[in-house]
Amino acid sequence: MKRVPVVHLGTLALGFLALCFTLFGFVPSCEKELATLYPGALKADLSVCSLPRPAIKATAAADVAKFARRLNGTWELKMRTVQGITVDTNQLSANMYFDLTPMSTSQVTGAALLLERPKDTPLLHVSEPKNLALGFWDVAVDQKSKMSLRLAMTEGGGSKLPGSIAHAVRGAEFAELNSVFVALDAQSPKSEVWDRIMISDFTMVYVSCQRGVIEHYAKTSGQKPVVDGLPVKTFWAKQEAARLKASLSLPGFRR
Repeated sequence: MKRVPVVHLGTLALGFLALCFTLFGFVPSCEKELATLYPGALKADLSVCSLPRPAIKATAAADVAKFARRLNGTWELKMRTVQGITVDTNQLSANMYFDLTPMSTSQVTGAALLLERPKDTPLLHVSEPKNLALGFWDVAVDQKSKMSLRLAMTEGGGSKLPGSIAHAVRGAEFAELNSVFVALDAQSPKSEVWDRIMISDFTMVYVSCQRGVIEHYAKTSGQKPVVDGLPVKTFWAKQEAARLKASLSLPGFRR
């Protein structure tokens, strides 16, 4: 009788987890049996809301440059769930752009931009005013301790963000756990909380228990981001100039 090779259960489990990680990022709720093999801090669904706050035991010293490289570039929204209802990303285009520059071994500064619009709406030139959900932030990353770093995003004037979604954090402390950067209880600019933010090489996930929101972003480029052919900060400046020009030309405006 032909012998059937025996595959170790642990190998199967790890392989299955790797597949889930590739498809969904981190530990999806559908794999409850296997989730015990991963640290609780890496769960990326609303089941975290019913669990005690996990302790993050960093597995590597905080590396500001590594974190900046991980965050820098272009991120595309792949899934957004609000109170259990999934937004149709076939109809919605949303991108986060991070343009970060190292200032020293322990400090990075730069800018972030959110651009969100229906997919059937083209991206017009910055000289043409348009009603998009746009947000801009000044970004700072610095060393907090040997095992953690801090991310802060300061919202720029003129941001037009959706009322139910806060894409920035006023302050978040990140630690590296199994090559994933994790932050718990990150304060947003509206005094709300992202209960969990996780950033791997190709996936960025936000979880908010208060608003019942989960957002999954996929990294599409690690290069210096450009929007309509312009760097992030230049695009925003010209966008704001176009808005101001449009407002000055409204009927009844007196110079």
